[in-house]
Amino acid sequence: MKIIEICAIDTTMKSLLRGLNVGIRSEEYDLICVCSKGKNTKKLRDDGFNVINLNINRTINPLFNVISLYNLYKLFKREKPDIVHVHTPVAAALGRIAAKKAKVLIVIYTAHGFYFHKGMSRLKYNIILKIEKYLAKHYTDFIFTQSEEDRRTALENNFIDKSKILTIGNGVDVWGEFNPINIEKDKIKKTYKEFNL
Repeated sequence: MKIIEICAIDTTMKSLLRGLNVGIRSEEYDLICVCSKGKNTKKLRDDGFNVINLNINRTINPLFNVISLYNLYKLFKREKPDIVHVHTPVAAALGRIAAKKAKVLIVIYTAHGFYFHKGMSRLKYNIILKIEKYLAKHYTDFIFTQSEEDRRTALENNFIDKSKILTIGNGVDVWGEFNPINIEKDKIKKTYKEFNL
């Protein structure tokens, strides 16, 4: 099975997604990490990760976003992944659209906190909520949330069928003593088995 993990910047790939990527690789899945090139790309490659750098802007910029969308689409058509798993707001939006257009079988979005939030103006909140709902309905097969609150938000707004939304939790283990790699591997196995992946 080939899995492509996508986020906007290599710092996220190195820090936030490292445990997930180590677990995926240890299960002997074919893993490709896609992110913009930065100071962490060499370290990721030195650690044995297959990193493909595509420029993914972290802000909404129509010209740059269309270029990123097209480059992601070309990548998916070339690599033919079984699963595309997206993270971070702009990369998640572009990655899901490109994956579905490229006919990727399974598209997973991990919401590390939805982009819309209570501190926004009502208008901006509603616009971004509608965009997120549209992306979920048309370009997303599964949503993993970091919190139960986000899961409830997705359910209350009918993003997708409730059987396809799962809270996976969140946490940072600074010292590594409470979350060794074998626990991360078990979590990945359980998640993929739960969705018959």
